[in-house]
Amino acid sequence: MARLLLLSVVGAVLLWSNEPLSADSLYWADQSGDIRRAYLNGTNEEVVLSGLNTPTSIAIDGNAGKIYWTDQGQNIIGRADLNGTREQTLVVTNHPYGLALDTSASKMYWTDGIGGQIIRSNLDGSDPEIVLTGLNGPTAIALDITDGKMYWSSQFGHIISDANLDGTDQQVLLTGLNEPTGVALDVADGKLYWTDWGGTIQNANLNGSNQKTVLTGVQGQAGLSLDFGNGKMYWTTSLSPGEIWNANLDGTGQEVLISGLDDPVGIALLSGTAPSIVPEPAASTLVAIGTLGIIGCACRQKSRVGSFKRRHIIRQSIARRVPHPERA
Repeated sequence: MARLLLLSVVGAVLLWSNEPLSADSLYWADQSGDIRRAYLNGTNEEVVLSGLNTPTSIAIDGNAGKIYWTDQGQNIIGRADLNGTREQTLVVTNHPYGLALDTSASKMYWTDGIGGQIIRSNLDGSDPEIVLTGLNGPTAIALDITDGKMYWSSQFGHIISDANLDGTDQQVLLTGLNEPTGVALDVADGKLYWTDWGGTIQNANLNGSNQKTVLTGVQGQAGLSLDFGNGKMYWTTSLSPGEIWNANLDGTGQEVLISGLDDPVGIALLSGTAPSIVPEPAASTLVAIGTLGIIGCACRQKSRVGSFKRRHIIRQSIARRVPHPERA
């Protein structure tokens, strides 16, 4: 029976998994109207979603197999499977730009660059609430879930700030910057990284101290994402031609991975351990699983009948061989 159950489970898993586990890959939003993906080495580039207006930021929930994005042109936040299927609009909101997920609390956070706000809602877009207001053009946003902090850049305010996730204890960490755009956190090492439109990538401690330039010489930098497992950082450049670059976290070994893009901005990485999608079962899958169940039940019933017959034959045999006490 245990072997039969194992076979049923294995069969169901094989039938359900209609797409293999995704290889390590990167996703990016292009303001020309596409969301695309490629392997980390830049190969196998493909369009995941098209026909959008002005997608800017992008975030991935690998465990749920979902991709989220902001679209400034349509004033929405959208969501879809990682392969672009089951696209849906979650929130209609003014001027969404930066986007970050707190999947542990089922929350997403985004910036309203023109309205000067940071807003959050449930991952399905319900219960939106303004967390911070009166900001100077917030751009990108990143979350430190462990310490309950959010960090954001203000490209034209020339600052980077932080606050608690509920908006309290707001403070400016770094001032006098050029045009800070993308932000990313290395919480384990206590570092904040950011791109600058003027051509640098810099980092500092999470409290804003020990600021230093990691990399120079690449103009028009926008989105930024860190790959801690491989010790790499990835960023987009939006000046024509648009490109995607990577380098070691210390700034060495920089190289262009993909060139000839239109206007790439937001970028996010997907771990190779995450499923490419979480598919809904197809009708054929359900039929197959049901068939396995029927076969399992039939085999079990047959086994019960056979066992009953064997016990009956044994009892008859014993009755013939053992004399009745009164006849002894």
